[in-house]
Amino acid sequence: MGSTVKGIRTTDYLALEVPIAPSDEQPIIAQVLDTLDTQIRQTEALIAKLERIKQGLLTDLLTRGIDQNGQLRPTPDQAPHLYKESPLGRIPREWEVCSLAEVLDGIDAGKSPSCQDIPATGDQWGVLKVGAVHPEGLRPFENKVVDDTRLRKDAYLVRDGDLLISRANTSELVGLVCLVDNVPKNLMLSDKTLRLKVDELRMSVRFLFLQLQMSASRRQIEMAATGTSGSMKNISQSNILRLLIPCPPLTEQQAIASKSADLDKRLVTERAACQQMEKIKAGLTDDLLTGRVRVTLLLDTAESAT
Repeated sequence: MGSTVKGIRTTDYLALEVPIAPSDEQPIIAQVLDTLDTQIRQTEALIAKLERIKQGLLTDLLTRGIDQNGQLRPTPDQAPHLYKESPLGRIPREWEVCSLAEVLDGIDAGKSPSCQDIPATGDQWGVLKVGAVHPEGLRPFENKVVDDTRLRKDAYLVRDGDLLISRANTSELVGLVCLVDNVPKNLMLSDKTLRLKVDELRMSVRFLFLQLQMSASRRQIEMAATGTSGSMKNISQSNILRLLIPCPPLTEQQAIASKSADLDKRLVTERAACQQMEKIKAGLTDDLLTGRVRVTLLLDTAESAT
């Protein structure tokens, strides 16, 4: 025992009462839970494999592109005649290099009013914090509640399909991008979260989202970021507009974006399945180990279903 470190006496520990299943049911309970564990591990391994495949395929798609037959082009080493030199290195001959200024209709910025550092809930309005922008998806809980109705602006509201970029953060995180999907209502841009207004006649929003995560884009962003603080860097709108990216024909951009989206959907499905199995295991573990559900009942139900 102690004021800062809690403890338990061995005698008290040994005196704890726990429910114990009949001996003939114990191995069956263990087998049921082990089977679920195996399924979870297999799904986790599949997710890890899909993530590796996605990363490799994205790199190929965003540097080699897709030919007229819908296939990845050969590598530059395999077919150097299919590529040309550019400020970003070798790119397919059909591609151009353009600045973001050439493919954007503008950049929207919000405001950062003085607010309580607690997230909005229900019908409350909130303003995004810099941590809300992440390539894996918008983190809507990263916001501060805006109680003053005078500070609420419809023009600043985040919408599905928005491409956001963080204007300020650490050198590793400044310039992170996010493609918004299923955004909660009443969340506003801050002055540190910018909306890139993409000219969709020239550029696929998803293709731009993917390109801005590539190492060539990240290097430009880190070089353009300013600030004397080691913990916070800023990138101005003018520097964002000067960023260079490869620009394939629009139809090829859309094909690349589609292949990326298909991989994302598969990953979402597998992750949801894994989460569901973990919930089932947690509930079943509690039910079986407390006796609320008898394993014999489960077996009888399974046998009658077959």
